[in-house]
This record gives sequence, C-alpha cells and structure tokens, in this order.
Amino acid sequence: MPDDIQTVRQAVENPERLSALANTQLLDSPDEETFDRLTKLASRILKVPVSLISLVDIDRQFFKSQVGLGDPWKTMRQTPISHSFCKYVVASGEMLVVEDARQHPIVCDNPAIQDLDVASYLGMPLTSPDGWQMGSLCVVDHEPRAWTDDDIEVLQTLAQSVIAEIQLRHEVMAKEKALADLQHRNEELDAFAHTVSHNLKNPISAIIGWSELNMRYVEKVPKKDVIEGMQYIDGLAHHANDIISALLLLATVSRDEVELKPLNMYNILDDALARLHPDIEKAKAVIKLPDSSSFPSCMGYRQWIEEIWVNYITNALKYGGQPPEIEFGAEQSSDDCVRYWIKDNGEGLQQNELDKLFVPFSRLPNTATVEGHGLGLSIVLRIVEKLGGEVDVTSKIGDGTTFSFTLPIR
Repeated sequence: MPDDIQTVRQAVENPERLSALANTQLLDSPDEETFDRLTKLASRILKVPVSLISLVDIDRQFFKSQVGLGDPWKTMRQTPISHSFCKYVVASGEMLVVEDARQHPIVCDNPAIQDLDVASYLGMPLTSPDGWQMGSLCVVDHEPRAWTDDDIEVLQTLAQSVIAEIQLRHEVMAKEKALADLQHRNEELDAFAHTVSHNLKNPISAIIGWSELNMRYVEKVPKKDVIEGMQYIDGLAHHANDIISALLLLATVSRDEVELKPLNMYNILDDALARLHPDIEKAKAVIKLPDSSSFPSCMGYRQWIEEIWVNYITNALKYGGQPPEIEFGAEQSSDDCVRYWIKDNGEGLQQNELDKLFVPFSRLPNTATVEGHGLGLSIVLRIVEKLGGEVDVTSKIGDGTTFSFTLPIR
C-alpha cells in the first residue's frame, strides 16, 4: 500500500485513468437505484452507519451512491481529495483496512477523521472495464472496529456487483454508440447515392450532351462556337472532378487513422491562401491576417487541416461581401485547446440556416446560383472531430458569419 503523497498523486492524476473514469459517465451523474441498493445492503449487512461508492477524480472524490453521510457532504455528494481514504485504494489497486484511523500510519492525519467522523474504514477497489482503478466501495464506522474475514468477504462480493453494473453500463453505451455509428454511416450512404445520382450525374450528362452536339455540328458551326462548347465541357468536367475529389477526401477522413503532430498553424494557413491565390485575386478579396506570433501551435495532421482552411476560405470568397473581406484570428480557448476562426463580411445567416451548414450534401436555398456541391463543411466537421476538436459557426444578419474550429494543444 503506497503511503507517500507523490506516489499516490501520480496514480490518481494518471491521464489514462482519468480518461477511463470520465468514459464511464458516472461522474456527477444522478442517484440510481441500482447503485443505491448495493450501498444500502453494505450498511445493513455490515451494520455500519456509512456506505459509499466513491469515484476518485483528480481533485475530489465523487459519491455515486451514499448512505449515512451528514451535510454538507450528503448534499454536495463529494469531498476534496484531501479527505479521501479511497485514493489509497486507487493507488494500490488493493483493499484498504483501517481499524482505528487515528492510529493508522497512512491516514492518521486525514481531515476526514474530524470532518466526516471516520474512525474505521474498509474499502474495496472498483476497476473500470479497461483495467483502471476508479475508486472504491467502502464502509465507515464512527468507532474503531476490527473488521472480520466475513466483513471483508461481504464487501468484496458487493464490490464485484458494483463492477458488474459498471461493466454492463459500458457494454450498453458501446452498443448504443455502435448503433449510432451504423445509423450515421447509413445516412452517409444515402447521401452518397444522392450525390452520385444527382450532383455527379448532372455534369456528366451535360458533358455527354455537349460532346454529342459538338461532334454532330463541328463542321457546320463557327469555330468560336465549337471552342465555347468545349470550354463549357471543360468546366463541367472540372466540377465533376471536384465532387469526386471531395467524396474521396470524405471517405479517407472516415477510414484513415493518422498520427497527430505539433503544427505551425500560421504556415498552414499561408499555404491554403497561396493555393487559393487565383480565386482571391479574381474576387478582389481583402485578406486581414494577424501577426504570426498570435497564432498558437496545435496538434493535428497537416494535410487535413489545410483542407479545413481551404473550405472555410472558399466559403468566405463565395458568400462574403462585394468585395469579400476575410479576417482571421486565433486564441487559446481552454487549457488544452486552441480556437481558430475566420470571419467574412457577407449578409449573415438566420439560426435555422446555421443548423444546416455542416450537414453532408446540404445547400441553403439562397445559394443555388453559387457553384458548389454541399460537401465542404461536412468534410471540415469530419476532419475536426477526427482530430479531437469541435466546429462552430456564429452569424448576425448584416454583420457576416464567423466559422471556427478547435484543436488540442498537446
């Protein structure tokens, strides 16, 4: 049983353990009869005033279920980590038996002795489905107590029931996620079929029609009309190629796993702007870039992130003002994320329009005259989520639209 503070802290603050604990979705969840029944049984069978299912977080222990606590702890359903006996169970992965807390070498100075009237303690480890220690099922007496082998066996059995319930919840959540993923993929397949049958079929049909006309009348019409027809065919072919490229990128993001690396975001944005330089010049767009030092670095995958900027900038060029004014910025949004944003000077969008923006193959009614296929923002969403971030969009009528995304710093 580790007793030095540094060892216990390292075990409690292990990022993988904390992630496994968060994934159970038990922290800060409401009382549940399934768990309450087990703590009541523990108190009744062992004849103790207090029984707890304690989940040890980074700076606190949260009581998923509790019997016998007094206020304020009963109402708060947690104590600071300083008051936790269960952190030693987490650090060791073994049961902790305390017959007299005031005399015990590990916990004799713990403030819970005074604040929660803990005189004796018996705690059994609770292990997550992937093997991490989450906390303990524990019982507390207000008097010193010699815990018997029968007491230990009863609490071990009840702890196994708690673990089994957590495992069951884990399996149910996994199945629900699998079903949601399956539904999402089915929706994507439906949308893919729509794109192939409609968005892609239209330009291909037009290419065939114009090609047949050109072949039929090539010797009967002026050369300039033939060239004009060929130019139209060329434009349609490029449009069809853009749709195919977007579909392939969307499929790649869905399928591939990539290694996240530290990135200089300002350089990536600069590359995206260089890639779109002809379109920017054609639109006479005004680009407002901050100083490179104001763009924090992040973790990500360079090729995909360049596609995010290309899609966002392309949208700003299409739907911004006349001429488009495009402003960029970034700020650290939390301890572990950076928010990058792009703002245009377009007409702005209503809330019901914002809700449709990241839906695959969806286009707003008032954009019908603007060339596009409705894939760009759905690709952005897929990339950002795959890289562990989030997308957002805000807009105000008459004041343009701001698109943003977050990515982890480390």
